[in-house]
Amino acid sequence: MPKERLDLTTCNIPRAILFLAWPAVLQMGVDTAMRLIDAFWVGRLGAAQMAAVTSSIFILWTLMALAEMLATGVTAMVARFTGARDRDFAEYVVRQAIRFGLMFSLVAGAAGFALSPNFMKLLGVGSEVAPLGTGYLRISFLSSPVIFIFFIFGSALQGAGDTRTPLKILVLTLVTNAVLDPILIMGLGPIPGMGTNGAALATALSHLLGAVAYFILLNSDRLPLRVRLFSRETLDFSILRRLLRIGVPSTIDFILFSVVYVVLTRITAVFGTEAIAALGIGNRIESVSYMTSFGFSIAASTLVGQNLGAGRADRSERAGWMTAGIISIFTALVTAAFLLVPAQIIRMFIKDPLVVQIGADYLRIVGISQVFMGIEIVLAGGFIGAGDTVPPTLVSGLTSIARIPLAYYLGVRLGLGVDSIWWIISLTGVARGIALPIWFKTGKWKERRV
Repeated sequence: MPKERLDLTTCNIPRAILFLAWPAVLQMGVDTAMRLIDAFWVGRLGAAQMAAVTSSIFILWTLMALAEMLATGVTAMVARFTGARDRDFAEYVVRQAIRFGLMFSLVAGAAGFALSPNFMKLLGVGSEVAPLGTGYLRISFLSSPVIFIFFIFGSALQGAGDTRTPLKILVLTLVTNAVLDPILIMGLGPIPGMGTNGAALATALSHLLGAVAYFILLNSDRLPLRVRLFSRETLDFSILRRLLRIGVPSTIDFILFSVVYVVLTRITAVFGTEAIAALGIGNRIESVSYMTSFGFSIAASTLVGQNLGAGRADRSERAGWMTAGIISIFTALVTAAFLLVPAQIIRMFIKDPLVVQIGADYLRIVGISQVFMGIEIVLAGGFIGAGDTVPPTLVSGLTSIARIPLAYYLGVRLGLGVDSIWWIISLTGVARGIALPIWFKTGKWKERRV
């Protein structure tokens, strides 16, 4: 049987935040480390290879958004029913989500594989980058079922208050990826170097191992949820409708965010391959900040959802504000690093002097938005835990859309250069961090049913 766990509906709130957040933050840190390890090895191949991988990521965000569509609903429903002490129904929700997730992933993976060359054309990358990105995308799309399993199982455990198991499994994938990256990217002995394709294959294989670990553990009695996937249950479309009602707004936001970055990449391409590489590297470095914020948002989601399920709405609100306050301290430190030593940070990943210059400007400019970004992400997690995903979707969606015409007009039409694109990214991030707290303060999310 699972060991006794902290009661998130009655214990001290700061203690509950840290109990949930530190494994979640480390989990996000491990995920970030995987991306940075990929960047470290791919960066040694050259700017074209780096541009291929970093631009491909913006396409893969769309695939992740589809997985998040189900995972967001799973988080809210599992948290709510765990708080209400209805574990059986929480487990039933997870089983149904996995069945639907595997169906969706097969369709999305096949479509993505076929359309990979078209995606690279859409990005507007050069002829030396397009074939590299196509190969990277195709291997990644083949691993679609694994991505869905990761998102759904991880979100289910987090909703149940277990942030440690997802961390352990991600550490397993990190170690595997760190071993496979240099072997498959650069080659070792009789194993030929596969370049960017090797980076995609290393990631796919390491996540496959993690998916197997999830499957084994969730069929045991060692976790707060036990999900027997080989039951004879039929597909329950009423559960799917409930999951989608919660998850679709977040998915629209995620897809919109991905599409916007695809367009921003195309606009950035006007300024050369080095600018694309700088955007990709800067975005990965910035992930240290937003991945940590996402870790705390998981704590906010779980605490808000479980306390609403237990009928303690005021405690849910206090948890959201306290979590936002804690993340502000960390993101302020990130801002200081981005402002003081940006070039030194960029040089850790690539030596090309022009990429370093452009990337350093990126970090200085987006550094201004880090505290606001952290607050927005954490409170969005609170909305997700409540099952009210429309407010963060509207705030994020409108500001994301605004980035395209502003970046094109300032950067290309007015000729203000690539730095103007970085300013648009930063200032819209500040706007989000002001608007969402105002909406959270209204408290209407407390009335949401899942």
